[in-house]
Amino acid sequence: VIPRCRGVGADPEWHRDMYYGLLETGDFLRVFTPRGRVYWLAQNETDHQTADWKFHFSIKHQDIAKAWDVLCPLFMRRRCEIGFKVVSRNQESFCRGTQRGREITLYVFVYDRQYKSGPAYVVDANGQEQYVVSYKDQHGQHITRVTAEMRAAGDFDECDLHLSEHFEFPYTFDYWRELLTDAEKLLSDAHVESNGGTANGDLPLPGFRYVSLRNEAFIIKDTDQIPQYPPNDDGWNAANHPIPAMLHGLIS
Repeated sequence: VIPRCRGVGADPEWHRDMYYGLLETGDFLRVFTPRGRVYWLAQNETDHQTADWKFHFSIKHQDIAKAWDVLCPLFMRRRCEIGFKVVSRNQESFCRGTQRGREITLYVFVYDRQYKSGPAYVVDANGQEQYVVSYKDQHGQHITRVTAEMRAAGDFDECDLHLSEHFEFPYTFDYWRELLTDAEKLLSDAHVESNGGTANGDLPLPGFRYVSLRNEAFIIKDTDQIPQYPPNDDGWNAANHPIPAMLHGLIS
């Protein structure tokens, strides 16, 4: 648990607890927030065709553990939402394959109206959405309930499972620029080597050595109309989604 604090990021009023979990899926070790799990489920429900913006860090095979040791604490201290992951198995073949340059991934939360409130909601008899919310009671116990009134009552920190554009607000251009600048310095100070530069299909970011940007929303290429992961040759924004305002300044 990363306790609440004021003054994190560009918004001085942003303060809340952050809860991180650990999960190993496939060849990746993931650190994630509860909202991150809901976000990934919501993307599944849209066949991954909603925007999926990510920062990738290009890390040489021998330096992956060293890079993770400096980046993971940074991402948690800066209260990164959704999650981040590192390739944890078959590292050598991964670093030589089509995913080269994506050894560490940092997710960017971008809300889409298709998510509604995410899977964590129900519709009551009157057709109104009621949210599954997570909050702390007066004794500090973490409670999860289905209710439409908790936010108005003001007796919980925040709905950890809710999806809305509200949760984009703390993550401004200044937030990302400062975070990525700090990440690059940590990697450089630790003498981490890039794995051949920017990943094929990613967008290099001016002034950054290790980090690149990509929207990995699935696209439809074949007549069978089945969404698929965008091949590297289709570039860094194959789905041609609008670039979020918080990321605009990083690419210019």
